[in-house]
Formats: sequence, structure tokens, C-alpha cells
Amino acid sequence: MTKRTRASREAGNPPAASASKQNDREQRVIRAALSEFAEKGFDGATWRSIADRAGVSQGLIKFYFSDKEGLWQAALLHAHDSMSEDLPPPPFEVEKDPDRDLTEEWIRAYVRHAAKHPDYFKMIMREAAAPNPRISWAAQNVRRFSHGDFQHGLELLQKRGYFPGMNPILLQYAFLGAAHQPFLASEEIRAIYGVDTTTNKMIEAHADALISLFLGPRDGD
Repeated sequence: MTKRTRASREAGNPPAASASKQNDREQRVIRAALSEFAEKGFDGATWRSIADRAGVSQGLIKFYFSDKEGLWQAALLHAHDSMSEDLPPPPFEVEKDPDRDLTEEWIRAYVRHAAKHPDYFKMIMREAAAPNPRISWAAQNVRRFSHGDFQHGLELLQKRGYFPGMNPILLQYAFLGAAHQPFLASEEIRAIYGVDTTTNKMIEAHADALISLFLGPRDGD
């Protein structure tokens, strides 16, 4: 996806300071592209709008990425990797059997990440409603693996009584949709109810609601 520079091909690796600057500019482009694709979709985001947002020239973007599909893929991978780094291990991946506290901790971490970084889910949802090469690529190279692991984990958690006993594929999408929706629709909620769902108080309240909805009351409650 990322093109190597002619200088690096002909003269070896650039000095560390130069490489660091180049990497910083490339990351700015990827972050700007992520925001543009999330807000406007693939067709609505342009080389110019991404360049303006990143504070670079269109030529520099095309120096790193030969086409917009490659830039879209890089933006998706960046968002996915950031989420993976930000979240604790899922409760079904720890060495001991997952307990209620571990499951609640993971749900809270997921909701906090969804609130602070809504662009990943927005970007996917803009492409997921109709067949296109981007959602096919994402399914084959990113989403199928993470969703497969998540589905398997939900099935294990269901057996231990931590999630409702329903089709795990539908359960997965019910959970993801519920986790993200208040942040995807934050402007609508603000306009109708005058409520800011991105405050820490509302984020924690939403995590409490998901825990109650999907895990039910604690024993003895």
C-alpha cells in the first residue's frame, strides 16, 4: 500500500531524523484519511480534502499511496490496530476462566474506546450496506478474523452464563451496534435531547447500561 521512496531504493535507508519526519507525515495523512472517509464515505472523501486536513500537498499523499483504495485500507488498518492496542485482552483470552469482573472491565474499555474513536465504526458502516471492493477487502483481511474470534468468545461466555443465549452472530452485532450507536448519533441526540453523549459521565452510564442489558444483574442483586 505504501510506496517506498526512490531515494531509499537507490541509496539505502534514509537517516533516522528524516525517516521519522517521513513517518510522521505519512501517519498524519492516514489519520486525516480516516476522518474524511468516516465523515464523507469513500466517494465523498477526495485527495484535496484529505490533503487539506492533513496539512500536506496532494502530491505527497500520492507519493505514499498510489490510489485511494490503498489509502482507505491503510486508514482501516490504522484504526483497527489502534483499537487492538487500546483494549485489554478480551475475557475469553485470559489464562483463567473469565469472571464477571473481567467481562465488565472489557465492556467498559470497549465503550470508552468507541466513544473516543468513533471513526473506525463509522468508516465500516458507510461501506457495509452494499457490495463493494472495500468491504470485501476488509472482510477478508481484517474483519473476518476479529469477528471470528469475537463470535467464538461470545459462545464461550454464553456457556458460562455471561451473555444471552441467542444466535452468536446476531448477538455480536447487537452488542456492537448498541455499544457504538450513542456516539455515532451524538449530534442527533444533542439536537433532540440536548445531551452530550461524549462526556465521561454519559460514557460510563452507557457502559453501565450495556452491562445490565447483556450480563444481567449480579448474583444477589
